[in-house]
Amino acid sequence: FDNGAIGQFKVFLATDTGIVLNSTQNPGGTNTHGTAGTGNSFFSKDGSLYVVPITNGFEMYDFDISTGVLSNLRTVDLGYVAKFYAMAISPDKSRIYAAQSTSSGSLPKDSLFQFDATLASPVAIASSKILLDINGSIGYGGISLGPDDKLYVVRFGAKALGVINRPNAKGSNCDFVSNGIMYVSNVGSY
Repeated sequence: FDNGAIGQFKVFLATDTGIVLNSTQNPGGTNTHGTAGTGNSFFSKDGSLYVVPITNGFEMYDFDISTGVLSNLRTVDLGYVAKFYAMAISPDKSRIYAAQSTSSGSLPKDSLFQFDATLASPVAIASSKILLDINGSIGYGGISLGPDDKLYVVRFGAKALGVINRPNAKGSNCDFVSNGIMYVSNVGSY
């Protein structure tokens, strides 16, 4: 749990008997997303990588699932107000996906991006940004990893989920389909 307004992370331990506060950490970083109107953080499939949106990009942390300790902060600063609403990590941790919820300069609102998480520096990761989709007036909701290792992207007001069929692949090879799964009824929401 991220308490971004004061720059703290609260780590809870979930067991068969309940949920208890395990620790409160201040691992560094800007943690400005709590007051910036940005969205959800995301753990990798194996729980060892954690990404958090911040006003101008995102932060990456290593996470030790046995101790609950966050470490090795990498701040990926894009140099503009990104306000990512949704974040996700590919199953093999090679790619980070982010849905932007605001326009900035020549970058339109509601754009879906991919970043190469295998690169050595935050500057290189920021420079690896690939635009996958511009959703126009339909915004993005959350991005979730399915049991089939595909990423599912909620599109506000749309009658379908977007699907990233091969999230480990680079760029357009990830095979993002904006109308990947049609809803029987209703439309995408938070």
